[in-house]
Amino acid sequence: MREITNSAAYNNVFFTLAESHKRQPDLSVAIREWYAGSRAYCLGLARYTAVLANEVASCELSETDRLEDAFVVPLHLTAEEFSMGLHGGAGAHYRVFSELAEPVGISLNELRNGARRLDRPGTRELVTTINRMMNELYAGAACLRVFEIVGLKICEAFGNLCRRGTTAGWFNYSPRSLRYVDLHLDVEPRHDEMASRFIDSLCGGSVEKHNAVRSHVICFCDTLSKFWSDLAIDVFHEDACVSVHLAE
Repeated sequence: MREITNSAAYNNVFFTLAESHKRQPDLSVAIREWYAGSRAYCLGLARYTAVLANEVASCELSETDRLEDAFVVPLHLTAEEFSMGLHGGAGAHYRVFSELAEPVGISLNELRNGARRLDRPGTRELVTTINRMMNELYAGAACLRVFEIVGLKICEAFGNLCRRGTTAGWFNYSPRSLRYVDLHLDVEPRHDEMASRFIDSLCGGSVEKHNAVRSHVICFCDTLSKFWSDLAIDVFHEDACVSVHLAE
């Protein structure tokens, strides 16, 4: 979807510096803030399945097949975000992401408290936006589409940060603590394909419905791109300031 891949939600200074920074980044800030965003999306996706279930239950008979085809995608994605329920709460993907925190001295409860407080304005705006969008049919679809195409870039960025930092001696990540990254590098391309199919099933041949999703996609990409741009300043400091200046 060009509205996403051409946006700064997909190509931004944070993702660029994750593979090119010269100084030790403040990785703890990145982990704290993205834990909150990841958690909001996983829980929001579960809420969104209820929104879509209500749509299926009340739709016209002629739309039932199409909407049931659409419904199984967020249902499947939600189940995968919680490891099919096979590992209890520890299987939630935002909990798996939290394993990146221990090597930089952050506990799970610290992450949880931060996700509740949302002290950073950019993170608070992101989480508030996700929560609102996931309560609406076409806005939630847009949020899902953006996350499932940008997810691979996010995992690549955190993988680069952790692996390059370990090589440089800044951090000490083991293969075990990187399983969130490796897991998502494997599944995100498939999730992207499923999300694309979901939008087609949800909107059918309606140009009006596709445009409604597209409008929400553009707005959410703006929110997400601002989140990564602001976060880059706090994580990469001088490197980010130079890169932002050059981009301007």
